[in-house]
Amino acid sequence: MKQELDFHRFKSEINLTQYAAHLGYEIDRRKSTRSSVAMKGGADKIIISRRGGIWVYFSVTDDGDNGTIINFAQNRTGKSIREIGQELQDWIGGEVSSLELKTYAHEIKEQEYDPARVAKIFKGCSAVKYHAYLERRGLTSVVLSSPRFCLPDI
Repeated sequence: MKQELDFHRFKSEINLTQYAAHLGYEIDRRKSTRSSVAMKGGADKIIISRRGGIWVYFSVTDDGDNGTIINFAQNRTGKSIREIGQELQDWIGGEVSSLELKTYAHEIKEQEYDPARVAKIFKGCSAVKYHAYLERRGLTSVVLSSPRFCLPDI
């Protein structure tokens, strides 16, 4: 009997940090936070987080390399969607041996965006009139005070 593959379950139920660890990635604890985990696999560096209950990632070195566990597996294994689905079904079914807890992040706090908090932070900022570092790079006080770069009232 053919088992139907549930790709939505793969994206939400399979811990992407665990799957990445299975492919040889290691956590970079210095660059990780409660809501995003940095992992390295050879020269590849990725950031993993959760949004809307879905595990997502992006590559630090390739803007086009991002998405869910499906995209991650496609970009690193060369397998077809069907093969990836069959492999991930084993992860859902618990048939894949568990890795040591220290090799992956057991929990990641869901990313939360609070527009009111961000607005409050920006409201408390003052405009930069002059800074030697910026001046050396051609961002003079004339440029910095241009209406084009002024923040609107929030």
